[in-house]
Amino acid sequence: MLTEYALTPHLFDDEHNAGDPEWLTRLRAFGDRLLPTGADRVFNTIVSDLFGASWFRGEFAPLVENLERRQEADRQTRLPALDLLKALRPRIKRHLVRRPACNSDDYPMDEGGWAAEAVASSERSGLPIHRIVASSCFEPDGELAGKLKLLGNAQDESFWDCVPPTQWPRADLAEQCATIGRMCTFYTFLSFVSPHLDVQGSTDLRFAVELVRTAHNRPTGFAPPARIHLHTKGPSEEHLRKSLVERVLARLDSDLGDLARIVRLFLWPSLLERHLLVGHAQGDSKPAVVWAVSLTHVVRPDLDGPDQDPATFAILPANRTSKLASRYYSNPSTDPYAGSPFQVSPGGAV
Repeated sequence: MLTEYALTPHLFDDEHNAGDPEWLTRLRAFGDRLLPTGADRVFNTIVSDLFGASWFRGEFAPLVENLERRQEADRQTRLPALDLLKALRPRIKRHLVRRPACNSDDYPMDEGGWAAEAVASSERSGLPIHRIVASSCFEPDGELAGKLKLLGNAQDESFWDCVPPTQWPRADLAEQCATIGRMCTFYTFLSFVSPHLDVQGSTDLRFAVELVRTAHNRPTGFAPPARIHLHTKGPSEEHLRKSLVERVLARLDSDLGDLARIVRLFLWPSLLERHLLVGHAQGDSKPAVVWAVSLTHVVRPDLDGPDQDPATFAILPANRTSKLASRYYSNPSTDPYAGSPFQVSPGGAV
């Protein structure tokens, strides 16, 4: 559901692109299309933080700092590139996804090095990068030829023809998990919301179990998941809630073993729709939600067959994502039931 772009840092360097009179205009249009600012816009862009997250802190951020120093030294001459990069900086930072270094002993020293690192990461990780973009003044040759796009290519509509933000996976567990697989690999926080997570009857719990497995099954070098939350509706009677919790945690422990230790279960008085929230988490702090996905249906293998209508998995715009994050983690309109979150105990007993 996500479209990944790897960008050479030289794409943003005004001195590197001094010979291209159209550079700033092209870069501004590229940035607005890549990471639009409207809160009601739907887009699905992620940006590769190459070489073990060195791309942003070691290359992009210093470009902004260099422009700031130059602007401070000469306040009479406005540097338009500074305004653009400062506007892009928080948008890029929010949508970064860390990729481990492919050539850990060979830090990229030029644009060709960064392009080669992006190609190597795309080919070796099992997670192909959809677009690798370099500056218009770069001339790829050898193995890089044909594997890169230049900034000027972004004017072609076909450049943006990548992964749609809405998908229609069949009623197949593997296919549905593969649809959200890139989210499950790049992000340390996942939260699955469903009204139907009880063990009794045909429920969404099987999908939740596979979601946890998918999140843990990451290529070598990618950070493991830190927290996985499950949210569901609980009955009003306390003894029935206790029974539901025991059943769900017992199933998680039985199906997942040690993988269940980072899973937390929340019970709510009211919950109507399925959603997947994805982002970052550190320690016990509030998670930073980046994406929210609406799921019309998740497959129930004991009920759904191959003739089942495809489900709709749709990335939501930023304003709806923010509301959902607030609903569950910042300012809940209703509090979860007492005892939430519940978890499988370290010894495995529920």
